[in-house]
Parts: sequence; structure tokens; C-alpha cells
Amino acid sequence: MDEIISFLEEHKQIVLKPLNKCFGAGVMYLYLGDPNTRTIIKTITQDENSMVMVQEFIPEVKFGDVRVLTLGNKVLPYSVKKLPSENDFKFNTHNDNFLVKSDLTASELNYFQPIAKKLHAMGIHMAGLDVINNKVIEINVTSPCYFIKEINNIYSITLEKEICKYITSLCSEKVAGSV
Repeated sequence: MDEIISFLEEHKQIVLKPLNKCFGAGVMYLYLGDPNTRTIIKTITQDENSMVMVQEFIPEVKFGDVRVLTLGNKVLPYSVKKLPSENDFKFNTHNDNFLVKSDLTASELNYFQPIAKKLHAMGIHMAGLDVINNKVIEINVTSPCYFIKEINNIYSITLEKEICKYITSLCSEKVAGSV
């Protein structure tokens, strides 16, 4: 409670995120002076028994956040922007109406490349980076949600084939290494 309140005092507007949910479920916005501050913190932390991620609020979230995909040690060139719903500050509806194409520039691909390499070195072969203004706000590793169907439709590709090819190459390397 005290750490979160201290962070709130420093940044004036924050976002609290449960670590075990997806698609914006349970994510709360909190501003300094909110009369429900302690109640919101107690609720989201389950009376300080559950860890949460606390971040500075980025106002540009109203324009959406981009899901950048890593596969192996590279950043994939396909991405989607997740738009907030009409009555929320964040993406919270897994619905095609709230996903749009978001082509990464060469500069952005290079910018996220060190993250892909670091994740790969850590044994994380697939991840989904959520990004606002080139700031990574989340790295989704247990459920990276590649938005495969949506990306396939937007880019006219078959992303699952690229993923399967990568996994097959990993398996082949393991088999070759064990002979």
C-alpha cells in the first residue's frame, strides 16, 4: 500500500495491473487525490496479498498500444494497434473492431531488436511487447497472444506457418544435438 501510494505521489497518475489477467481485465487507473485510492489498492492487491504491476500513466494510451511480436531472436514485422473501447482508457475487448494494422518502421524494428535478443537468450522464444510511444509497458511471455487470426487477415499472411517453421527448426536442432 505505502509503496503504491508513494509511486502515485511521485507520478500523479498511475495504472495498476493484476499479473494474472489479460486484455485489460482488472487494470485500474488511479490519480493523486482520488477519494477511492486505498479501496482501489486494497481491491486490486486483494488486501495486499497479490502482486500487481504499477506504472506511470501514459496519456497517449487513448490512441492505443501496439503489440510488437518477437520470435526467436528477432522482431516480426507484423503488428497490431489495440485501441481502447469507447468508454475505457485501455484495450479491453478482444474484438476485430478494436485492432488495426500498425506497420513497424525500420527504426522501430531495430529499436526492439535488443529486447528480442535478450528474451531469446533467456529462453523466451515468443513474446508480445505492448508499446506506447516506443515505451514497453508489458512483456507478455506466458501468453504472448500473437493475434494470429487478426494479423493473418490484416497482412494477408499465414503467421502460424512462420511460427511452426521456427518451432520445427528448434526441434530439429535439439534432435541433431542429441545424436
